[in-house]
Amino acid sequence: MTSPAMTQAGVILGTAAYMPPEQARGKPVDRRADIWAFGVVLLEMLTGRRVFAGDNVVEVLGRVLNTEPDWKGLPPDTPRAVQRLLRWTFKKDPRQGLADIRDARLEIEEAAHEAEHAAVSLAPRPRSRSLWLASLVALTALIAALAIPTVPSARRRACTTT
Repeated sequence: MTSPAMTQAGVILGTAAYMPPEQARGKPVDRRADIWAFGVVLLEMLTGRRVFAGDNVVEVLGRVLNTEPDWKGLPPDTPRAVQRLLRWTFKKDPRQGLADIRDARLEIEEAAHEAEHAAVSLAPRPRSRSLWLASLVALTALIAALAIPTVPSARRRACTTT
């Protein structure tokens, strides 16, 4: 639900741990904010830990603005394409990251291709369970991200600007 108080200039809406840096600063956001949130969810699914944890909103936003995710927490057999995708989703400057969630789909397809290629070249060795799980998690997260309707950027800017 929304109310007039929630859509006034200067009001920031959202869950702090999933906000991209520009939103945490109260600047306008666009669909790339959803790409950041997708990356947070995917990394949390793969590591089993919160990416930007804190005791309060101020601490969480401080971590979003000033820290990088703990890349060492990824399972060791996470496909390189998934690692590359995650690094693209966590660019602090949205102009340097992915422009569209479709780009994430391409990276996930590359991860699946790498997994297939590795399985074929290493046959008869069975595919790694965690590699399969990482690919499944990435695909599930992408489908979930694509299922969320995108709020028009003009309305989103009105909700998140100072």
